[in-house]
Amino acid sequence: MTFKVFIISVFYLLTANSTALAQFTEYSDLLVYYVDEEYEKCLKKADKYMSKDESKYDPLPYLYTSMTYYEMSRDNKYAEDYPKAYRNCLSYLTKYRRKDKTYAYKSDAEPFIEKIKLVIAEEIENYKLDGTEKADKKITGLLKKLVRIDPDDAGIELLLGVYYSKTKNRSESKKYLASGKERVIQIGDSIPFGELTKSQQLFFKESLISYYLLKKERFPEAAEKILLLGEEFFVKEREDSQLENIDDYKKVLETI
Repeated sequence: MTFKVFIISVFYLLTANSTALAQFTEYSDLLVYYVDEEYEKCLKKADKYMSKDESKYDPLPYLYTSMTYYEMSRDNKYAEDYPKAYRNCLSYLTKYRRKDKTYAYKSDAEPFIEKIKLVIAEEIENYKLDGTEKADKKITGLLKKLVRIDPDDAGIELLLGVYYSKTKNRSESKKYLASGKERVIQIGDSIPFGELTKSQQLFFKESLISYYLLKKERFPEAAEKILLLGEEFFVKEREDSQLENIDDYKKVLETI
């Protein structure tokens, strides 16, 4: 199922639920513009909502703006007039998440957030292949956006600490490494692994590997302790795992 088909399905489900519909109807015009691929109309209408005092704090116009910019970023016909469409997509997605502090619109937002996080994960992998200081700074910038887009993702928090360390930002590195470690330790205990989204499982795995590689020379015992947090999740196939590839974790584990 494509994301747009999912959105249409959500709309029809909402029409069958009076409580959800009452919450949703106010911005059904944005949904219609978005589904009909009337992207410029969607942006203009959403901008009006975001400018009015009575609706500028509502999260949904920011979410629809982000979704719209993402679709425009993938269509060459908008490239000349909207060269920063993808950047705007990420900017408005962070604004949406900041407005929706309690994640009240999780059912509306999570599929799109998941898609964006997986897109960014691919970008990060490409930068890692470059292996330069400039690439590390690019990765750090992406992770800073991700930690705002999905503040519930413990792996991203730890991974950001790793890359702050790589880019010599000691104060931020110390802060995010400490809080990230505290949170990833809870996965499998107070946070069931199976309740993590695919991207959260992915960043959990990546954070353990990256932390180990960062710390293994100076603090081997502490590094191994963090890496081993993933042993029960990434060594054998599990029914609650959404990851297709866990070989990278296995290879690092074999070096201990």
